[in-house]
Amino acid sequence: MLAARAGADAVVAVEVSQHMCDVGEECVVMNGFAHKVLFLNRDARRMDVSRKPDGTPPDMEDKADIMVYEVFDSGLIGEGALHLVAAARARLLKPNASIIPCAARVYCAPISIRVASAAGFDFGQLNRYSWRPDYVGVELESIPGDWEALADPVEVFSFDFYEHEANMAPAEKRIEFAIKKDGVVSAFAFWFDLQLDEEEWLSTSPYGQKGRTWQQAVQRVEEICVQAGSGLPVVARHDTYGISFDLDDSMVDRGDLSSGVPLWDPVWKVSYDRATEANAEIARSCAQDPSEYRKIASAAVRIGTRPGDYGVPAEEASKFCVRMMS
Repeated sequence: MLAARAGADAVVAVEVSQHMCDVGEECVVMNGFAHKVLFLNRDARRMDVSRKPDGTPPDMEDKADIMVYEVFDSGLIGEGALHLVAAARARLLKPNASIIPCAARVYCAPISIRVASAAGFDFGQLNRYSWRPDYVGVELESIPGDWEALADPVEVFSFDFYEHEANMAPAEKRIEFAIKKDGVVSAFAFWFDLQLDEEEWLSTSPYGQKGRTWQQAVQRVEEICVQAGSGLPVVARHDTYGISFDLDDSMVDRGDLSSGVPLWDPVWKVSYDRATEANAEIARSCAQDPSEYRKIASAAVRIGTRPGDYGVPAEEASKFCVRMMS
C-alpha cells in the first residue's frame, strides 16, 4: 500500500501463507487500493512472467521495476533470502530493477551464556547439555546480565544482493577473535546490518536500540576455555541457507580448550551427524529442483501412509509427511 500510495502503477504482493494473503487482501480493500494491489498466494521462487505450456496465464504480466522483500530471520539467510533474490533477478525483475534491501553485513562475537537458576531452583546442570549445531533467536539486549561477550565483534560476511550469482555459492571464512577476558565461550552470537538504500540501514546489534526488529542469532557450541590476550581461531560458514561457526581445528587442539561440556554419547553423535547431513541434502534438493521436491514429497506420502513397510514408527512417519507437505 505504501508503494501504491507513492504512485506505483501496479503492485504485486506475494506471500506463501494463505492466511496472510487473506489478511493482506482485506487490508488492501479496506484502504481503497484493491485496484492497484494484487495478492498472490505463491512461492516467489516458483513464479515467472511467461505463459505456461498448458495455457495457464503467467503469474505476473510484466517484470517489475522494484522489489521490496522481507524473508529474513535472526540469522539473516535462514528463510531463503539469497535464493528468493536469485530467482527474482532471473525471472521477475527488469535488468535495472531496484532491490530493497540491497545489501547486508553479518557480525559475530564469542559469548558466555549459561543457565544458573530459575524460580529459586539450581538449573546449572542444564549447561552440560546445552549444545546444538544450529542457531536460535534470542533478544540479548533484554537480558544483559545473562551473557557476556569475551571478544569484540568482527564482520564475518557481507552480501550485495545485486550480486545474486555470487551469493548462491557456499562460502567459508577463517577469522580470529582477540579474547578480552578470561572465561568460557559457550556460544557464538551473530547479527546483521541491513542496507535498505544509499542512506537507510537497519541493525539487529545487541549493543544499540534496534527497536522491534529481528532477534540476534545464538549458536550454542562445545564450551571452550579462553584467556585474555589469546586468539580464538574460528571458521565461519554459510551454505546459502544458514550461517554457522566452529572452532578452527587446523589452528588449535580442541581437547586442550574444552571444558568438558556438553556431554554426549559418541555413538549418538555419529548417528546425529549422518542424519544432519541427510536432512541438509534433502533441504537443498527441495529448494533447488522442483522435480526432486516432487520425488521426496511422494516418498513422504508413501512413508506416512504405510510406515510399517519402511520400518518407521507411525507417529514419526506422520510428522515427516506433514513437514514435507506443508
